[in-house]
Amino acid sequence: MDIIRVEHVTKIYRIGEVETRALNDVNLAIAEGEFTAIVGPSGSGKTTLLQLMGCLDRPGSGRVFINQQDVTQLSAAQRADVRRKVIGFIFQFFALVPVLDAYENVELPLLLSGLSAQERHDRVMEMLNAVGLAHRVHHRPAQMSGGEQQRVAIARALAPRPLIVLADEPTANLDTANGEQAMEIMLRLNEQTGTPFIFATHDPRVMKFARRIVRMHDGQVVDDGAGVNGLVAGEAVVAPAPAAAAGMRVAGVEQ
Repeated sequence: MDIIRVEHVTKIYRIGEVETRALNDVNLAIAEGEFTAIVGPSGSGKTTLLQLMGCLDRPGSGRVFINQQDVTQLSAAQRADVRRKVIGFIFQFFALVPVLDAYENVELPLLLSGLSAQERHDRVMEMLNAVGLAHRVHHRPAQMSGGEQQRVAIARALAPRPLIVLADEPTANLDTANGEQAMEIMLRLNEQTGTPFIFATHDPRVMKFARRIVRMHDGQVVDDGAGVNGLVAGEAVVAPAPAAAAGMRVAGVEQ
């Protein structure tokens, strides 16, 4: 089943008399369990496409479906509700709250979830264990390395058990070792939970792990095929569906 479907999407930005066509008649479907990289040079449209799939913006024309719901004409409040309930985000610059420690940063998206304090505690510790940071529970971002901060961001994205995770250049600010460790953790969580991960990137380290690579140029998809791990475009991996995985516990990494 498609978790995200983009149909004939066009996005044009206008500044004064200058018109920039960021996306031009883009069609794309993301199925359960995918681990997909959307790649291309700067200005290719990959980040714009990720923003539309994440309900952070609207297309000028065309439609975007998330979990079979057409989100194109939703209000800002309704799109925010979809983001909160359905989508996990991982950002290039981590986007952790500086005054909160690792535990509090991971707990933050759970505060509006209706979970009890004990349920939130269990979920936070489950995710911090999964990314190998249980020993950093009470450390603030300034007390952690870039790699550790990104692992906290991964834990935060997965804590609400979203249907899909969107990551914008997640390795751009990490050195080689930390970038590869972050990708290994995300791939393992993808395999264990069945949650699709979609990356906007130009980093070969991300492409190396991707099962499917969607290449963009000048606002269009110019190639859509198997990544290094061999997933054919549009084919879901054999993994637990997100709904079935909602109650799963994920294994941790060695510290």
